[in-house]
Amino acid sequence: MLAAGLTATLAAIPTTSSAAQAETAATAASLFSAYTTNGAAYGDVGYTYWSTGDGYYGIEVTSPYAADIRPNDEYGAVLRMHYDSRSGTGQVRSLVKVLPEEYGTGSSFSGTGYRNVWFDVCNWHWLSEAAYSCARLTRS
Repeated sequence: MLAAGLTATLAAIPTTSSAAQAETAATAASLFSAYTTNGAAYGDVGYTYWSTGDGYYGIEVTSPYAADIRPNDEYGAVLRMHYDSRSGTGQVRSLVKVLPEEYGTGSSFSGTGYRNVWFDVCNWHWLSEAAYSCARLTRS
């Protein structure tokens, strides 16, 4: 009788699948980083996201950083965020741009209405705006 009562009580407790829990819970803040494919620049960024329940996510981007680490190559560095939003897909936002042989930190920000967010760091020519040797940032 006790076992049957316990089973009935447990069956009455609503459960949430682990996928649903992961969907609604905020992720822990993660640091993402990479060197460009030619090793001439470095970038990192703190990133957190959470579900807003409508197929999009809220995000917090903290301390985006880029550094040009190869002297005398005429290129700086750019750290970019790629994303889709309610207003379109395949959007790109430059978070930090630094001139040759410099480094810098961009502004932290947060917002909602994002999905498919990823970051890359590239060598960046400050006159032509050309980006090359880009590498996708990965979780550190």
